[in-house]
Amino acid sequence: MRWRYLCIAFGLFVSYAWFYQAGGWNQNSRFDLVRAVVEQGTLRIDSYETNTGDKARFDGHTYSDKAPGLAFFAVPAALVVRPWLGQPGSETYVTWLSYAVTLWAASMPTVMAALLLLWAARRLGASESGAVFAALVFGLASPAWAYATLLFGHALATASLVAAWAGALALGAPASARRDLLLGLSVGLAGGWAVVTEHPFAVPAVLVFGLALAQVWEGGWSRRVLVAMPMGAGALLAGAALALHNLAIFGHVLGSGYAHLGNNYVGMRQGFMGVSFPKADALWGITFSSYRGLFFHAPVLVAGLVGWPLLLRQSQARRAGIVALAIALYFLLFNAAYFYWSGGWSHGPRHAAGAIPFLCLPLAWLWTRAGRFGRLVLGGLATLSLGITLVTVSTTAQSPSPVARPLLDLHWPAFRDGDVSLNHESFLESTAHWQKLRGRTVKHDAWNLGEKLGLEGKSSLLPLLALWAALLAAVRWQARGEKSTQALNPRSRARRRAGRGRQR
Repeated sequence: MRWRYLCIAFGLFVSYAWFYQAGGWNQNSRFDLVRAVVEQGTLRIDSYETNTGDKARFDGHTYSDKAPGLAFFAVPAALVVRPWLGQPGSETYVTWLSYAVTLWAASMPTVMAALLLLWAARRLGASESGAVFAALVFGLASPAWAYATLLFGHALATASLVAAWAGALALGAPASARRDLLLGLSVGLAGGWAVVTEHPFAVPAVLVFGLALAQVWEGGWSRRVLVAMPMGAGALLAGAALALHNLAIFGHVLGSGYAHLGNNYVGMRQGFMGVSFPKADALWGITFSSYRGLFFHAPVLVAGLVGWPLLLRQSQARRAGIVALAIALYFLLFNAAYFYWSGGWSHGPRHAAGAIPFLCLPLAWLWTRAGRFGRLVLGGLATLSLGITLVTVSTTAQSPSPVARPLLDLHWPAFRDGDVSLNHESFLESTAHWQKLRGRTVKHDAWNLGEKLGLEGKSSLLPLLALWAALLAAVRWQARGEKSTQALNPRSRARRRAGRGRQR
């Protein structure tokens, strides 16, 4: 079983690492802060700010307008690899530094989230094959794959939230005081870091904290306090990083870069930081539209909606399942209530990224309960979703906002013609011209590892597909070996005979 999970983790990580999506305003803003910290020891991005429009101006200086969680998380990785990358500021240095920190701060957390989702589904009663199916749908057949290749905050925040939720779930089993203390601290720290990375994760973090307390409530006040105290300490520790960041820049802990955007984003002045109430057109746009629709770009998630009654019917899964469903609904409604609901240059509804793992969760129960025909349907939908996502990450994970039907009008035509790695915006400069994405009229800064090996077009994906095939063969070979071992084990045969007797 460990071998199977290692194959899944390795396959997911290589799938994410295969694609370098290059720059864009969002990731450039975060990367500028990373560079400012490791190269100049400052939070000011004055020396780098010409490559992005996502910036805040305050007291004569320029800062990233983004929440600092991802940048702070990426700094240790940048410090480790920086000495090996040549002259600071050169194109080679910036390319490989941005690639390394993206792997660390977006790809690795998404791998972790997929494994935690698998573990949680198994713990809540799904079969192993169902749990693996849900985890792979999340990791490869949803927009999460796109976010895992981008230095946005959504992958890290989502993984942190899943880690907090999984930690709260683990508290359901009575254990030692030391384990409770460590789990409580982990839940608080992970949930708090999700908020430090993306502020809208505050509501889901509170829901997860409530789940953690509900899990230990029957243990009496001693266990409640034992979990609540370190959980609060972990959340405060994460919050301290944000508070110190705001205090250093704005002079008070509640300061925010979003309050100093000037005229770049006038929509942020509506409601509370651009959030008012959900709009029907936005809700359609992020769910079923061909523009940013989550269910359009990952149709297998539509089937997942059918799995919720199966999940919630299980007594051991009901409490965590209700929280998971509430989190998913929150993100969809939040995204529909945000003025900039389309997310700019993005694949799918990136502001609803936190909903994706929880929407994948019921697929584990649907797969578990489905017969052969049902699994064929689910497998077909998952394959279609995988194909859509593969086409997207191969061309560009940043669908230009002016393109009304990105998959139909940009991604598929480009992929069909062998035109991959379209993005020509680097981490050094902002040169976004969506009309010039097709063809090679300008230098494309994006690439994939197949291209680095000398392959071109769709053939650059062949080594990745070969790796998938090899991992699948290895898993099947090991599974056959396990079955053979069990068949030769007298105790296993006796247990199977006893099971058949009980069924009769």
